[in-house]
Amino acid sequence: MKDTADRNLALPDLEPMRKIKYKVGELFAGAGGMALGVRNAEINGNGFVHVWATDKDEDACQTLKSNLSMCGCRVICSPVEYLDFSGMQAIDGLVFGFPCNDFSVVGDRQGISGQYGGLYRWGVKALKAFRPAFFVAENVGGLKSSGNSKDFDTIMSALARAGYRTFPHMYRFEKYGIPQTRHRVIIVGFRRDLGLVFSHPEPDGKPPATC
Repeated sequence: MKDTADRNLALPDLEPMRKIKYKVGELFAGAGGMALGVRNAEINGNGFVHVWATDKDEDACQTLKSNLSMCGCRVICSPVEYLDFSGMQAIDGLVFGFPCNDFSVVGDRQGISGQYGGLYRWGVKALKAFRPAFFVAENVGGLKSSGNSKDFDTIMSALARAGYRTFPHMYRFEKYGIPQTRHRVIIVGFRRDLGLVFSHPEPDGKPPATC
């Protein structure tokens, strides 16, 4: 994934020979699975660091504090509806794996009208509030078929209206060396005025890994 990103991503203020840590905020952070991916990622030799992360579950927040303590990340334990974006640090990028309960094929399939399905809107609100250069959003594969695909179109339209060019892709992780049949929609977005594009990494063609 690093090689593909290097060819397509040139974030602003990237000075030659200067190592940058792009500041990242995260909604619906859970115990920090996506945060680990962010910490391990790099672009043109520059890295990413969480400056804040939020979740409403107290146990998840305690785990986050442990996992992100090395970067001095501010962990905010609160329902997303009660967050005060005006009191949170500016960010270069936003990460949000918005809740999948209402999109999962094993759930009730209530979509964006369900108890959890509409929470994507807080990702959109954060994009409007912080205007970060990029975002990464994640959800289950059922997102693309929810509401006969109308829910997915609604979400993509909302992200576009927030000022972002989006690049969604369904990843089948068993094709990327992960010993698990796990399919997820990942949406990469860049603020439209930056004129950046993203090409998703293709599988290497190797047989699926086993346990």
